[in-house]
Amino acid sequence: MVEPNASGPLKTDDFTFDCGDVDIKVKLSSEDTITVDKVSSSAMAMASPVWRKFVYSPLLRIQGEHSTRGVPIKELDFTEDDPLALLILLRVAHLRFRGVPLSPSFELLVQLATLCDEYDCVDLVKPWFHTCLLIAWTFGMEKSVESLTKKLVRELSINEDGKANFGIIEGDILPIPQSLIEDILKVRLATIDLLLDIPYSRMELYETKRSGVCKSTNKERCEILCYGSLLKGLQDTGIWPRPKAQDVLISVNQLS
Repeated sequence: MVEPNASGPLKTDDFTFDCGDVDIKVKLSSEDTITVDKVSSSAMAMASPVWRKFVYSPLLRIQGEHSTRGVPIKELDFTEDDPLALLILLRVAHLRFRGVPLSPSFELLVQLATLCDEYDCVDLVKPWFHTCLLIAWTFGMEKSVESLTKKLVRELSINEDGKANFGIIEGDILPIPQSLIEDILKVRLATIDLLLDIPYSRMELYETKRSGVCKSTNKERCEILCYGSLLKGLQDTGIWPRPKAQDVLISVNQLS
C-alpha cells in the first residue's frame, strides 16, 4: 500500500466515494483550487459523532406520519483541513483501505492526530495507526522508525505525574514497543544533559573569571552583565539551580 497519489498531486476525484449523497469542498494541497466531491452521509455519521452532527443537522428534519427523521445536509466544507489526512480518514470511513498508507510520514501522523482530535474519531484509525507503526518497527523500515524516534526525542515532554507526553493526542494510542520507548527516554536524558552543559560551563567560566568573552576596558563590569543575563535566562527557563536531567519536564526543543 502506498500513500494516495504519493507520486503526484491529489486529484479532484480522489474524494468521490460510492453511494455519495453529500457534497464536500476540499482545497487540494498541490494547488489553490477547491474541488467538490461526494461522500456517503451514513459512512460519515458512523465514523464521527462530530460529522454526524454536521451531516444530520437538528434543523434539517422531516416530520413523517409516525416519526421524525434526519435529512442529510447538501454540502460540507473541509477546505480548512489538511487534504491528505482528511482523505485517509474518509477512505477508512468508507472502507476503501487500498489507498491507506502503511508507512506514513510523522508529519502526516500529526495531521491525522489533529483531525482525529477535532472530529472525535480516534477509534476510526486506531487499528490502522497501530498497524502502520508496528509494521515499520517489525520489518525494519529504518527511515520511518528513525524519523519518528528523532521527532519524539525532540518533542517528548514529561507531565506533572511523571508520564511521557508524546505531543500527540491520547499518547497511549502510540503502539511503540517498550524497548524503543526506553531508548527514546535515555537519549532524551542524555541530550538534556548535553544542553545543560552549554550554559553551565559558561557560568563556571564567568565565576572563575576565565570566560575570555569580554575584551572591553571594563572587563569585570562586562562579565558581571553577561553573567547576570545568563543567570536570568536560566531562571526564566526554570533550570536554575542546575536540575538533574530527569527533573526537566520540558521538551528538548523547548530547552534548546
